[in-house]
Amino acid sequence: MDGTLTPNEALRRAVELAGGQSALARLIGRSQQAISDRVGGDQSLWAEDVLKVELETGVPRWQLRPDLYPPEEYALLAAMRAGDAA
Repeated sequence: MDGTLTPNEALRRAVELAGGQSALARLIGRSQQAISDRVGGDQSLWAEDVLKVELETGVPRWQLRPDLYPPEEYALLAAMRAGDAA
């Protein structure tokens, strides 16, 4: 898919959209330090928080954790939903 972000870039985008690390932390029930550790390191977003972050920021789950939500499957689902809406 064109324009995809790495998981870390996607997390950084979620932080930006949420209004900062503290704001994202509050939205998902984590500490600011925990978010900082994820953004600054090479650890992925916690699996149990992916859907919360997607809901709160709009950053797609397949960008946040492509290991759990393969982009190919997500694209197929999005295409099927778009077909239903037409």
